[in-house]
Amino acid sequence: MKKKLVLGLTTTLLIVVLAVSYVWQKHPKEMINSNSSQKSTATSSIELNEIKNIEAVEINDSITWGNTVAPYNTRMIFAQASGTPYIIPKGVQVNFKFNIDVQEHVEVGFIDEESNVIYELSDGKIQEAYVHFTPEEEVLGYFYIWNKSADDIQVLNITMEY
Repeated sequence: MKKKLVLGLTTTLLIVVLAVSYVWQKHPKEMINSNSSQKSTATSSIELNEIKNIEAVEINDSITWGNTVAPYNTRMIFAQASGTPYIIPKGVQVNFKFNIDVQEHVEVGFIDEESNVIYELSDGKIQEAYVHFTPEEEVLGYFYIWNKSADDIQVLNITMEY
């Protein structure tokens, strides 16, 4: 009886390990290496969530978005009202600024349409940010705020100027 129980438990454990291994190989999660200026990926069991904010209002050379909540471990992407990316011409300086209700760890940058980081502009504990870049060639993409804290954050006064 004891041998059958041990054999049954061993078989069940083997089946679980094989099933998890199969799922991991078929569905790896992509994560951005935020400690490097190079674009690279690694597999991880932690999934980065993305939300596209399309509530953009454009007035002259300024675009604003309404105050929003960025859930923890989520990259909030700021798009045009149509949901499409921005085209930033070569040599044009673009500014992106916002406030957070409390000081938290966030990464701010610019990504392409496939969510690859083109420019990482800030990564640290902040309560307000004013970042900018001037591309050396035309780029197509979105500004993003990645909430790396353990809590949801309120993002306020979000503006892009060019």
